[in-house]
Amino acid sequence: MPPRKPIERRSVTTRSIARGTLGEASDSEVSTQPYSHIDNPYAIPPSTSRQALERGDLVLREVQNEQSERQEAQLALRGAARRKQKSYRQRQIADLRKMLKLQKNTKLQIPRAPFARLVREITMEMSQDVTHYTTTALEAIQEATEMFLTQILQDAYMLTLHRRCVTLSASDMVLIRSLKFNL
Repeated sequence: MPPRKPIERRSVTTRSIARGTLGEASDSEVSTQPYSHIDNPYAIPPSTSRQALERGDLVLREVQNEQSERQEAQLALRGAARRKQKSYRQRQIADLRKMLKLQKNTKLQIPRAPFARLVREITMEMSQDVTHYTTTALEAIQEATEMFLTQILQDAYMLTLHRRCVTLSASDMVLIRSLKFNL
């Protein structure tokens, strides 16, 4: 995505407004800011009446809009800073719930389409003869694969616990491979 271009701000225009009746020759310079609803759709549009210009409401409203924008930004930051982090126990309970949910579930964990592509790719490397699989054959291969991986990971984690650690490491996986498959 290309970077956004900065919004160009128009310069302040000045115009002279004749005050009073046609016979008066006193002109005054009035500064007006160009208003665009695209820049800030929630900004209060400046009043065009002479009394509002004399009172200085135009400048006051612009300052109020800037202040309200700053306050909104500060409130957004405060809300993010106030968010309370979950305690260790809450995270542990959430992890246990997730594990129980996955254990109760009988669905396969590996997505079907990528697994089918992988099986086809491996069989094409082995032999060019087999080109099609039935859905039941792919399901059987996937179920056997997931069961095999689950058993390997369980055994490797038993080695991790034997080392009196919690985190599964690559050395545990290597040891399980050498013990189970004599590789």
